[in-house]
Amino acid sequence: MSDLFELCEPIDKVDADLLLARFEAIYKTDGEIDFLIDRTVDIDLFSEVIDDFDPLVAVEKFFIAQPISSKQAKQPIALLRLRNDKKFNEYVPQLIELLLEQKGYDSTRQIVCGWGNSTESLDVIKTSFMKNSVAQLENSKKSYLLRWYDPRVQYVFQNLAQEVLYLHHLKAYKSWEHLHPTGLYRKTFFETAFKFNNVYPKSVIDFLMMCEDVNSINKYLINKDIPSNQIEPMRTYEHLILIRGNSANIEFGVISELVYWFYMISPNLIEHEEIKALWHKEDYEQILETLNTYSDLEIEVLKRDVVNG
Repeated sequence: MSDLFELCEPIDKVDADLLLARFEAIYKTDGEIDFLIDRTVDIDLFSEVIDDFDPLVAVEKFFIAQPISSKQAKQPIALLRLRNDKKFNEYVPQLIELLLEQKGYDSTRQIVCGWGNSTESLDVIKTSFMKNSVAQLENSKKSYLLRWYDPRVQYVFQNLAQEVLYLHHLKAYKSWEHLHPTGLYRKTFFETAFKFNNVYPKSVIDFLMMCEDVNSINKYLINKDIPSNQIEPMRTYEHLILIRGNSANIEFGVISELVYWFYMISPNLIEHEEIKALWHKEDYEQILETLNTYSDLEIEVLKRDVVNG
């Protein structure tokens, strides 16, 4: 991880009691705590507090939630600020549940991207997030959502441009913490000045687009009735890399269906003799036609054959 963050606790020490203690420490010091929530797959859990009111108006005197979006970044991202004991006690158990799911990084519901405290209003922070959440390739007018806050992105992408991905987005926060596959981290006091802009090299843009593709494929898998607790972003990412590495000319819908079959049968699906021949020919449509005509019994036999090599 970057020098901008320091390890508080290794991942095997992270449990409900630890998270509650971290939240309470921030909340009791300043009387409020902010959470950044990315609802990329299932948007239901916080709909009653995020969707059902004018985002520019506080629902209650001590509680505000504001969606963050722009023309370039329409993903359902929300800042959730808890400012009284009733709301803290009501929502913190749900947030802890989501974070504990994320320990294995196979969560397909909301992603709690971090938490902290700031003296700025949510309007000021929202404007800053909107302004800084869009990445642009040099000499290009096209923009992309920079999912800098997402621990799934950081898991794969943790060594690239950490200062750019964190410092200017979190400068409004006195403290900020997030959960990573290796443990619970907090923002350090980093005084080195950096020059920031929203222009990123092609490698960054390519990876950001890959992350969005992974999110889309995971939604497809859920619609195909793959149990959510079996869907792992890193596994999806690896399948996507494998398929794209075999051919640059493959439609995204075909990729999604192939990933579905990797989940259904085995990561070693292409080692099956019949599939292997078609794979080397890059005849993906025929692969899918073959798989889609199998009966349940034939699928079980194929699973056994693939596992047994």
